[in-house]
Amino acid sequence: MARRLIPLFDRILIEKIVPPAKTNSGILLPEKTSKLNSGKVVAVGQGGRDRDGKLIPVHVKEGDTVLLPEYGGTEVKLADKEYHLYREGDILGTLHDYSLELKLHGSILAISSLEGDGDKFVRSWFDDEDGILGLMGMDGFVSFCTDLVNMARRLIPLFDRILIEKIVPPAKTNSGILLPEKTSKLNTGKVVAVGQGGRDRDGKLIPVHVKEGDTVLLPEYGGTEVKLADKEYHLYREDDILGTLHD
Repeated sequence: MARRLIPLFDRILIEKIVPPAKTNSGILLPEKTSKLNSGKVVAVGQGGRDRDGKLIPVHVKEGDTVLLPEYGGTEVKLADKEYHLYREGDILGTLHDYSLELKLHGSILAISSLEGDGDKFVRSWFDDEDGILGLMGMDGFVSFCTDLVNMARRLIPLFDRILIEKIVPPAKTNSGILLPEKTSKLNTGKVVAVGQGGRDRDGKLIPVHVKEGDTVLLPEYGGTEVKLADKEYHLYREDDILGTLHD
């Protein structure tokens, strides 16, 4: 008879998601699609305890898709399938899919989010006679479809983690004048998403101070790189962020 594992405390049982190497029609997918270390939550523990022994329920639930750190976790084999156990605090965030809508407007193929997020929008020109494959070529079309799959995901950080898109300073002015190298040494970023906050010793939630849209000063090293929609982001603990920048 098959065994099932019920985790204890704040442990989470996860089945890692192995992205396909090719499409159903046999087209090889770009290597970048396999770089997101994610998994499906199979079972959760009852939660941790505060210093008085009161139960603190876990945030993630069965069926959630989660972003995992590159290393860590305890491998477990059940019914000849491989799973991993993580403490909830080691899980980086939860991944959520957008619903996408495809519309044809003359010579524009538009793919937009039904969630109403204006920035989650892609459009691609295509040729009526040859079709989109004729214009983009097979490699371009596969890359385009891959980006659509990745675009349809958003990451919500867990606890006091902050998702940041780093700001790359310009190397020259609009008139073409090269800027001094020192101007590019300020490591800054824009806050894209924030976690619900950490917990104190009594288990009470401590909301994060920074908010979406803030510009923050970052340490020279640290952070966890995450790629979504072929864009590079970084996850930081809030107390690793040096400060907020204001004009």
